[in-house]
Amino acid sequence: MSDILFELGTEELPPKALNNLASSLYDGVVKELDKAQLSFDKSNSRWFASPRRLAFILKNIDAAQADKIIQRRGPALVAAFDDRGNPKPAALGFAKSVNSEVADLGTLKTDKGEWLVCDIEEKGKKTSELLPEFIQNSIKRLPIPKPMRWGNHDFSFIRPVHWMVLLQDEAVIPFTMFGLQASNQSRGHRFHFPDFISIQSAATYVQQLLAVRVDVDQIGRKENVRQQVLKVAASINGTARTDDSLLAEVTAIVEYPIALVGSFDQEFLKVPSEALISSMQKHQKYFPIFDHNNNLMPNFIALANIESKDESQVIKGFEKVIRPRLADARFFWEQDQKQALDSRFAMLEKMTFEKQLGSIGDKCQRIDKIMAYLADIMDLDKNQCQRAAYLLKCDLVTDMVDEFPDLQGIMGGYYAAAQGEHEDVALAISSQYKPAFSGDSIPTTPLAQALSIADKMDTLCGIFAVGKKPTGNRDPFALRRSALGIIRILQT
Repeated sequence: MSDILFELGTEELPPKALNNLASSLYDGVVKELDKAQLSFDKSNSRWFASPRRLAFILKNIDAAQADKIIQRRGPALVAAFDDRGNPKPAALGFAKSVNSEVADLGTLKTDKGEWLVCDIEEKGKKTSELLPEFIQNSIKRLPIPKPMRWGNHDFSFIRPVHWMVLLQDEAVIPFTMFGLQASNQSRGHRFHFPDFISIQSAATYVQQLLAVRVDVDQIGRKENVRQQVLKVAASINGTARTDDSLLAEVTAIVEYPIALVGSFDQEFLKVPSEALISSMQKHQKYFPIFDHNNNLMPNFIALANIESKDESQVIKGFEKVIRPRLADARFFWEQDQKQALDSRFAMLEKMTFEKQLGSIGDKCQRIDKIMAYLADIMDLDKNQCQRAAYLLKCDLVTDMVDEFPDLQGIMGGYYAAAQGEHEDVALAISSQYKPAFSGDSIPTTPLAQALSIADKMDTLCGIFAVGKKPTGNRDPFALRRSALGIIRILQT
C-alpha cells in the first residue's frame, strides 16, 4: 500500500471552472483505476484546487494489480486432432502461439463441443507504470471548451502548464506531458514564495503548501473566507451577505485569502441597493455589508491574495475600482428616470419574445387579457391590473437593466414607484419573477400573485403551443421553473 500525489501547476485558472476541472481530473483517474481493478481508500482520497493548481491524493492504493489466470481458447478438438489422436496443424499452431506443448494444453467442454485451452498467468502491472497513462487520459477528457496553446508547442490546455508533481510516497513516478517531466518540485504563493519547493510526500503536501502561503484545500479555504468575511463585518457592527456562489468564486481566485473592509461615498446609497449590490458582487466580487436593520452600509469586504505590510494601500486600490462602478449605477438610475416608464412600451414592440409568438409588447398585451380575467376571479382593481400588465416589461429597455440584467423586474418596480404609480402596481412589477429559484419567496399581495401567474401562464401556454417543449437537458424558456412557481403561488 502507498499514497499517490499528483499536482498540475498552471497559470491562473478560470475561477468558475476550477472545481469542475479538479473534480473531473480526479474522477477520470478513479474510473481508470476501477477499470484496472486497483483498489484504494476512496473515503480518505480527494482532489484539491487553487488558482494555479489542480491536484489529488490517493490513499492506500495497491502497489500493483493482482496476477490473473487467463484461459485462452484454441481450436475445437475435432479440428485439432486426427482419427489417430495426432495433432493437426491447428493444434500445433495454437500451442506455438501460447508458447506451450500440445501435451500441456487442456480441454474445455461446452454444450457446443470440446476445445483446446491454455491457462496463461498474466502478471499484474505496477501502479507506478499505469498511473501516467491514466492521468494523461483523464486530462485529455477534461471539459475544456476553449483550450489554448503557448510558446511554439503543439499541445494545448486551458492555461499554460509550468510544473507537474507525481509521487508514490516519497518516490517520483516518471511521467512526461506538456513537454514537462514530473518531479517533486511544486511552487508556493506567486508573490510571497515564488520559488520551487520540494514536496516530501502526499502526507506532507497540504501542510508544506500552507507554509508557503498556499491553501490548496478548497473546502477549508472556502470556510476560511466565510469566517473572515463574517468577522470583518462584525468588527464594524455589520453583517455580510455571504452568497454561496460568490463565496465559491472568490475562493477560486485566492490562494491565501485576506479579508479587508473598504468604504464608499454615502451619496451612492441614494441609488437602489440592489444596483449597488449587483455592482459589488457581479463586477468586483465584493461582499456587501448590512446594518442591524438590514440596510446596506457604505462598506464592503474584498479578499486580497496577498498579506500586505500596508493594508491601507490595498484597501485604497479596492475602493478605487469600485467607485466608477457605483458611479455608473447612479448615472443609469438618474438617466432612466428622465424618461417615463410607460413611454418605453413602444420599444418593447421591437423586441422579439419568440418568433411565432411575437414581441415582448405582444406578450404584455396577452398578459393584460389574462389579468382582466383574473381581476374578476380575485376581485382585483381592474385599472391596477391593466397598468401593471402595461408596465411589466418596460424596464427591459432601461440603461440600468441593460448593464445589470439580473435587476430586471426589480428596477421596473423602483421606476414605477418613482413616477408615482400605485404602491401595489410597483410591488407587483418588482415581484413578477418570484419565485425565481427553489426556496425563493413568493409575491405577497394578490395583485403581485396574479401578475406573476399571468406572466408564467403566458410563457407556458405560448411555448408549448408552438411546439418548443423542454427536453431533458434544455429548457431555454425556464418552463419547469414557471410551472413550479405557479404551483407554489396557488398553494398559498
